[in-house]
Amino acid sequence: MEGLAAYLRALHCAVAVPTLPGHATQPDDLRDIPYQQWIDTSEKALRELQQQHAVVFVIGQSMGGTLALHLAANHRFTGVVTLAAALRLPLHLEIASYVMAPFVPVRYKRNGSDVRDQNGKALLRNYDHYPMSAVRQLMRMLRKVRAELPAIDMPLLAMHAPDDHVVPFDNLALLMSLIKSSAAEQMIVENSYHVLTVDADREIIFSRIREFIEKHSHKRGRDATQKD
Repeated sequence: MEGLAAYLRALHCAVAVPTLPGHATQPDDLRDIPYQQWIDTSEKALRELQQQHAVVFVIGQSMGGTLALHLAANHRFTGVVTLAAALRLPLHLEIASYVMAPFVPVRYKRNGSDVRDQNGKALLRNYDHYPMSAVRQLMRMLRKVRAELPAIDMPLLAMHAPDDHVVPFDNLALLMSLIKSSAAEQMIVENSYHVLTVDADREIIFSRIREFIEKHSHKRGRDATQKD
């Protein structure tokens, strides 16, 4: 997310990029971390931003998109953006996380991160494997957030690629069908895979996010003026 964060900072936005527990260290650190710790970290970052800023947008990618949707369902802020948000993963992965975990405790990424643009892929320093216990925690969080989606009524921009090999593309339709926002937009990304912030369409994606932020920041300002 640092490339997107740098883009937004250049537009004079204050940006927080919290590191989730078990991330950005080593794969074993993901073992036995309950998903509530990921939620707690995201909620803390949101609170800190809201203490300093009246207009706040939450942007999340993949599992971060799931967390962003949880925040949108349970807290009030200006708008939410998701990039390849995970809501339901392939059934075989869920089964494996329970049935196979005692025999295959870790899962390896065969071809590394799911990025079409090789230059973008080179920007990533992701884990090459992860414990199946973390997958179980993710599955539990996905079930929780799916149930929360009808509570989302704030402006939302959801992006996804048909060629995503990690989070199936039909997650986008599921998201749009369950939320209650009257200001929901979607963007189908044609030339990228899963990690949208570093892939071939990243410049177009960043621009669309900027437009979304400007649109709803200005709308909030107009609404406040009218109320005054």
